Amino acid sequence: MTAVLGPATMVAVVAVLTLAALGAARTPLATSALARLDAFCERRALAIGVCALLAFVGSAAVSLLVEWPVPVVHDEMSYVLAGETFAAGRLANPTHDHWQHFETFYVFHEPTYASRFPPAQGLALALGQVLASSQVVGLWLSGAFMVAAVCWALFRFVDPRWAFLMGVATACQVGIATYWTQSFWGGAVAAAGGALLLGGVVTLTVAGSARHGAIAAVGLLILANSRPFEGAVISLGPALVLLGALLRGRLAPRALVPGMAVFVAGLVAMGAYNARVTGNVWELPYLHYESMYMERPLLSFQHGFGSHEFRHDEMRRYHQVPEGGADHDAAQAARRWFISPWRLDISREFLLGRVLVVPFLFGLVVCVGDRRLRYPASMLLAAIVATVFMPYYKPHYLAPVTVAVYAVVAIGMQRLSAVRLGGVAWGGAIAAALLASVCVSTVPKAARIPHMQEVRGYAAFARARADVVSELNEQPGKDLVIVRYGADHKLHREWVYNRADIDAADVVWARDMDEARNASLLDYFSDRDAWILAVGFDDGRDGLLSYGDAAAPPRRD
Repeated sequence: MTAVLGPATMVAVVAVLTLAALGAARTPLATSALARLDAFCERRALAIGVCALLAFVGSAAVSLLVEWPVPVVHDEMSYVLAGETFAAGRLANPTHDHWQHFETFYVFHEPTYASRFPPAQGLALALGQVLASSQVVGLWLSGAFMVAAVCWALFRFVDPRWAFLMGVATACQVGIATYWTQSFWGGAVAAAGGALLLGGVVTLTVAGSARHGAIAAVGLLILANSRPFEGAVISLGPALVLLGALLRGRLAPRALVPGMAVFVAGLVAMGAYNARVTGNVWELPYLHYESMYMERPLLSFQHGFGSHEFRHDEMRRYHQVPEGGADHDAAQAARRWFISPWRLDISREFLLGRVLVVPFLFGLVVCVGDRRLRYPASMLLAAIVATVFMPYYKPHYLAPVTVAVYAVVAIGMQRLSAVRLGGVAWGGAIAAALLASVCVSTVPKAARIPHMQEVRGYAAFARARADVVSELNEQPGKDLVIVRYGADHKLHREWVYNRADIDAADVVWARDMDEARNASLLDYFSDRDAWILAVGFDDGRDGLLSYGDAAAPPRRD
């Protein structure tokens, strides 16, 4: 992630805001405002609701005023398929008679037609589609859910004032103008699961609240259905805390019963989902897809999946040859057993930026002996270890520890605000300036949302796809587009993605195959206009042509 403000600019902004806060703190108005804020924060449900509303409205404003999210990445298209499937009331779709033409990345067609990903993100998208006929609304709702869950958990670690203020900071840092809520890749749902797990376990061990044990179980199930590997790893810390409380007699075993009941019911539901989608209670869709297509390991300690026969060259190239080729493999192997500073830095930039690093480090250093830190610290340590085994990395991989990071920041903020030097409340002024900086930074971050896709080249692809769809929509009737790829086609610009109900779609996208298979497909869709879309040919013949047009480039051998 690229920093929004340079270091010098950031220091200047924080310094100015600190001086302004010092001046304002001495006024009767500031004293009255703080008293009103504390009274408001005591009403926890209202405070949490305001944070969630801020995230929802802010996300909606960015999508509506800056750039409407459009799925383009393989992962996003697969999640969209899951959302459409669930919104239609199905767990999976039937296999199409001509499914070989529709094979694509991160989707499988046998024994059912479904996304390879765990269902949590798809369910969030489906909720938006059902409630407002738009999966983008599901993104906004997932962001609001994340912020509400994080704020709720922070009430277990700090005073109400700082729990609320850090809820606002969470919305501004990750809940409004980031790819977690402005793309279909996800991250917010898993972050919410981690927050429910941490907040539930803390309350369960401290107060013996069986109800919160059930909430922790819900959080664990969300993790199992969003980021299963990372969720399992970071859950080890809270699990050890619970075990220690049981062994010391600080927690009655009966307090675990509601949580265990919820968790077992969730596992049964997961098994039923697996059985419907993959035909095997024990086989996750993710692993089913890997067994069908992948030849490289998911995690660095695993062996490969063996070789496969591919019907399409693009599928073979993508799953056999990693992006970057042999040099990429060598680089991955070299850092396989080491914690990558690069990964830690992009996670720091995404979750903390530059501003929140100060209270985060302050919280770690000043509160070393604080018992409250053992809960988030155990999750953070486990998360860092987990990154060692990941051949690839994006910030949403560690979304489950978002709450742990912000718990440390909240503790640091509260302690920093109490620092006085020479009778002057410098700590409180600095804390106020840091929070204000996070909130202000939302505006330039939102302005950079279009650049998020431009820098990776996906925006141009999204425009090209939209142009083709617009051209097709100008024609009467429905369409069948057979995509023919040339040697220069980029694997991450994939055109062949279809609706959950393929036959009902206005446009059906298919891969070019041999003449006999194409003829069979054309016969099946005889009521549609047939087209050839040429992509990746260096002789200027790219574009949409009527099927059978002599100007269409020949298929590759």
